[in-house]
Formats: sequence, C-alpha cells, structure tokens
Amino acid sequence: MKKSTRRGLIYFRYIFPFLAIIIMIILMFIPCYQFLTVDGMTKAVSLSTLMNNFWDMARERLFGADTQQQEQIVEFAKYMLALIPSFIALFAIGVAASVYSAVSAFAYFGGSKTTRARALFITLVPNRVMLCIYQALLLPIFFFPMLLPPIYDGVLLIPVQLVCTPFDMMFVALVLYALTVAVSVLTARYETIEEMNVFYKPRPLKTMSDAEQEVENIEDDEELDEYEKMNKRAREEQTERILRLLSKTDDNDNKDEEDK
Repeated sequence: MKKSTRRGLIYFRYIFPFLAIIIMIILMFIPCYQFLTVDGMTKAVSLSTLMNNFWDMARERLFGADTQQQEQIVEFAKYMLALIPSFIALFAIGVAASVYSAVSAFAYFGGSKTTRARALFITLVPNRVMLCIYQALLLPIFFFPMLLPPIYDGVLLIPVQLVCTPFDMMFVALVLYALTVAVSVLTARYETIEEMNVFYKPRPLKTMSDAEQEVENIEDDEELDEYEKMNKRAREEQTERILRLLSKTDDNDNKDEEDK
C-alpha cells in the first residue's frame, strides 16, 4: 500500500467518528417508534420527540401544581427523570471523546509530540481500546425506546408493545459504531509504520544516576559471584580434608588388625 493511501486512511480514521455522530443525530429525528396498547397503536414518533415528551411529562408530574399523584405515576416519572438526562450525558461524553481524540491526533500529526496536552491525552485515553469504550457511550441513548415497555409493565402495570417502522434506529447506530472500531483496528498498523500513532509512549531515557546504579548492581553481582566461588572452593577443600582423615583412619585400623 502506498504511503499516501496509508496516511489517508489514518486521517479518515479520525474523521469517520464525526460522520457517525452526525448520522446518529439524524437518526434521532426519524419517526419510527410506535407503541401498541389496549387502546390501539400510537402515532409514530422519533427518538428525540419521544424523549422530549416523557421529559415534559416527568417534570409536570413531579414539579407541577397537582401534588396529588398516584404512587405508580410518580415512580414512573422518577424513572424518566433519571434515565433521560443520563442517556443524554453519556451521548455527550461520547461526542466529547471523539472530538478530543481527533484534535489531539491532528496536533500530534502536526508535530506536538511532547506537550502537556499530549501527556494529558495519554493519561485520559491511554490506548485505542479505552477510546472505543468512550465512543461506545454514544449507543445507550438508542436503547431508551426498548426500555419503555418493561418500565410501563413493571411500574404502571400497563402492557405495552414497541413497534419500529421500518426498523429500530438502534441497529444503524450499532453498525456505525462497529465500523468505527473496525477502522481503528485496520489503521493501527499503518499508524505505527507512518509514525502517526497518537498512543505511542516513548521509553524513558536512562539518567546518569540510573546508569551508575546499574553499574553498581553489576559490580555487586560480580562480587557476589566471586564470594560464592570462594565459598565453594572452601567447602571442597574441607570435604577433601575430611576424606583424607577418614582414609588415614581406615589405614590405621587395618594395620592394627594385621598386628593382632
């Protein structure tokens, strides 16, 4: 593969998440969600409209003028008041991570390889696996519609069925995320070849003190080896003397027996 092609893929690897985010935002405004209840089928609405309607309902039930609310409705409103901001916050974190990684990468490509900003980036995003985890936070918001039927059934005791026409936008979001991960994996080797790996961590240089300590350790090891050799020779000499004494003792015993 040509160098220009490799570099083009690397640049595309950091641009594609922006395209995926734009498409995901568009998906949020496509009316495809309907709910089948005992009263019939509701009108098709988009994810953004669905979340906005439940957010307004939750605020009205919890903070409205009417304080006499059924316990189940209040509990349902609390669920909505917790889930909706959480999903939006997770999506915002995913967007911020994609933007931050792209800005840091292009700064690295431009020559900013040893700045504090890069050190901070490596601390927050130590590898591409962590970046993929951050970008996965774009997905939970698309699971909101499928959570509504079990919440309706469990809290309000109302059976509700989710119907997606033509299909659930969650699957499109999953495909976009999978492509983002695939492009990241594909370009990993090319980033190393072109020295454009923003996650590269140079090995720390040895200081004079480290070098001196290493020399001292080598000398200590050599002294230890000499000491062990001396001990070994001393043990061998001691063993040899014992064997000579034993042999002399055996000779004396033999002579005594012959005299007898």
